Amino acid sequence: MIIDPKKIHPRSFYSFFTGSLSPRPIAWITTKNDDNSINLAPYSFFSGINTRPPIIMVSIGNYSGVKKHTSQNIIRNRECVINIVDKNYLEKLNLTGKKFDKNVSELAHVNLKTKKSEKVSVPSVSGVLASFECVLFEHHKLPSNDVFYLEVISLFVDDKFILNGQINTKLFKPLARFMGNTYAYDYKIIKTKNPNK
Repeated sequence: MIIDPKKIHPRSFYSFFTGSLSPRPIAWITTKNDDNSINLAPYSFFSGINTRPPIIMVSIGNYSGVKKHTSQNIIRNRECVINIVDKNYLEKLNLTGKKFDKNVSELAHVNLKTKKSEKVSVPSVSGVLASFECVLFEHHKLPSNDVFYLEVISLFVDDKFILNGQINTKLFKPLARFMGNTYAYDYKIIKTKNPNK
């Protein structure tokens, strides 16, 4: 099947596009609203793109040309926290994807607590697998998305996922997204040989 994005409805192409780019990690982002309440929203157009310095890319779509609250907050405050969670947070993560009014904190609606960050003023979600404290490195505008390059200035990983100074991949199983409201967890871990050795 050959799919030309210019010849089918954008929503139809979006399903093929996101369904093929799967599974994707989920950035559950906390930011500070302009009244200092905390915004929390999930995004799956997200990946690491640089190591020195460590930089994460998050692409956030707009609502009919209007920037989402997360975008507005990152642009204004130049910082955020990206939270990584497992299957136990799936229902609450999905609920925070709903469109809330400005300066309404999603945390209260899903009964979540926060934890003070080390180097940014925005807190992380309590009980997460890992959290990346980030400051804005660059902001780029695309036709329908805002793309943020975020420099990681502090990384937290829960001690229970550390083994011999590294992340224990048998235990560390973050939630991932396929298309629509389809997610993945408890996937099989396969280890291969290092081709450079």
